[in-house]
Amino acid sequence: MRPETLRETLRDRIDRIPVVDAHEHLRDEKSHLSTDYNFFHLMIPYIVYDLYSARMPQKWLHRGPVGEAEVDQCWRDVEPLWRYVKYGSYARSMLRALKEFWGIGDITASNYREIGDLLNATRQPGHYRKVLVEKCGIEWVLNQVGAYTHEQPFMKGAFVLEPWLSGRAMSAFVEENGREATLDDYCRFVAAEIRRAKEHGAIQVKFDVSHGFRRPLDQERAVAEFERLKSEPASPPGGALMHYVSDQMLSALAEIDMPAAVHTGVWHDIRDQSPEHLYSVVPQHPGVTFDVYHMGIPYVHECGFLAKNYPNVYLNLCWSHIVAPEMIVRTIAEMLDYVPANKVFGFGGDFLYVPEQTWGALQVAKDNLVEAFAHKIERGVMDIDSAHEILRLWLYENPARVYRLT
Repeated sequence: MRPETLRETLRDRIDRIPVVDAHEHLRDEKSHLSTDYNFFHLMIPYIVYDLYSARMPQKWLHRGPVGEAEVDQCWRDVEPLWRYVKYGSYARSMLRALKEFWGIGDITASNYREIGDLLNATRQPGHYRKVLVEKCGIEWVLNQVGAYTHEQPFMKGAFVLEPWLSGRAMSAFVEENGREATLDDYCRFVAAEIRRAKEHGAIQVKFDVSHGFRRPLDQERAVAEFERLKSEPASPPGGALMHYVSDQMLSALAEIDMPAAVHTGVWHDIRDQSPEHLYSVVPQHPGVTFDVYHMGIPYVHECGFLAKNYPNVYLNLCWSHIVAPEMIVRTIAEMLDYVPANKVFGFGGDFLYVPEQTWGALQVAKDNLVEAFAHKIERGVMDIDSAHEILRLWLYENPARVYRLT
């Protein structure tokens, strides 16, 4: 079979597979309907970091422009940098969606205002379903924003642990329960909140590997840091305290059979985000299912061998497809050699605004999967039917099974 025919056949097979979008941060539809969009919403959340790296003013890193004057100023700041980032994988994914949905090939000085108008025209009830379900072929979205139960029945919610690891949350607990409240009291309180979240529809708890996955635990120091918050409520919690609370929550998840979704890789000081930190934690919690995000980019091999070596670890390719497509194509081809086929979740968009961006990311993900599986077929490792079987596992059956989506 000619290479182009093989890839066309694989793509046709993939396009027929229903998808579980295994990670998003999409706001509820009510927020979508009330947002005043502008071109910069297409830069959020990822292209903005490439722009910042290219020397965009920092003020646009943490908030978008509001009002016509700020939109114009923002474009003046972005325009000279756009040519430096538009060929990167974040921008390519977005531009692909821009072309598909609105017939626009690029963002320019002559159309950036028009793009805001086109985005505002999507503020219609049912828009998420139209794009995600009907256009993308997504059956379920695992979403980590806001409510545990979403208005859209195809969205499933999550409990995000990070706010409960803050000094503000711990100090508020002490203020409400008295200075005699202990660290273990606080852990029992958060565990009860997780159980309540599950009762109200949450299907996972979100962790960050930089916040709570270090060994050995130092309970004595954690208690001392908690006690310090009683007299210094504005101070940030120490690392030992966050690690102890996170570890206690993992134990709570084992009791209620709820997966732990763990961010790894990419952000900030990537050394703190390495999946290597999980090697000392996963064996201590054999009853917890770990859904490890983003393939730990750039620590993809360290991440891959977590799933190879531990039966309770699954690898989630969410976001990774557009972070570094070439890296992920190679990683997928390598994982097929050493990771069992039931251990991978094949796609997650990981977006905040504009569901059309999820469509763009899904196309990139499918391109990556086609290329990696075509390589294996051409090497004689598998045939097209075997590839289709594994692709269905990755894109649908594995996350649907682990998260009991019916």
